[in-house]
Amino acid sequence: MSAVMEMAEVEAAPRPTARLGRYAVWQLYDYGRGVGGATVVLSGLAITMLTMTSLWGLAHTPIAQGATSALLGVLGFLGPIFACSGLVSEDRSKGYYRFLLAKPVSPVRFYAQAFLLRGAAFLGITAAVWAACALLLGTGSFIGTMAYAALCYLTVGGVTLLNSTLGRHAWLATLLLGGAAGIVTGFTRTTSMWRPLWLALHAVLPPFHLTSVLSQALMRGGDVLNTAGVIAWFAGYGLLAVAAALTVIRGREWPL
Repeated sequence: MSAVMEMAEVEAAPRPTARLGRYAVWQLYDYGRGVGGATVVLSGLAITMLTMTSLWGLAHTPIAQGATSALLGVLGFLGPIFACSGLVSEDRSKGYYRFLLAKPVSPVRFYAQAFLLRGAAFLGITAAVWAACALLLGTGSFIGTMAYAALCYLTVGGVTLLNSTLGRHAWLATLLLGGAAGIVTGFTRTTSMWRPLWLALHAVLPPFHLTSVLSQALMRGGDVLNTAGVIAWFAGYGLLAVAAALTVIRGREWPL
């Protein structure tokens, strides 16, 4: 009788959970030795190429600042794609999750933490690139640049994270969605009978075409107040994408 009671008590006891914070160092290490390191190297090469060209003689002029702002704009768009492309799909396709989730840990919390940590690391890389550009060539607002990078990570990274939960090659899916969004945006300006369809697709597809507007407003001293609606739409879409990604992760089977 006592043995039965002890078994019942064990089964009724709360399931032990892993300390998620202990995974943080390894998640950052995984990003740094992979796509994070590649992002740093590519950014360094881009800065070196800029300083070796005729821009060196135009340092801290509007021309040089425009070039560095363009570099930071590209980094803000591509960096999140690099960071989030294989975040979930690589673990699932190669079976890494069997080791990562061997201890009782929520996949939703695990990948949410990885997404946030990679975002923080990406913002750190962006800050370092901005500092190098400001020192060598000159650039725009630091706060504006960081705000732009954070918005891009939320939305571009969020869409890539969602694609990563659905299949491999999430980077390609994100780029294709971005291209489709740009094409559909052009069609919304027409007056044809198909315009309602283009408008509906325009509302559903990721608003990546707004990155140039955000870059102009935040990094290059544009009118931020008049783009508040654009910022809200961009950020809101990103939040929905992240929420959808976490929902898919929650519903996935994680057999050990």
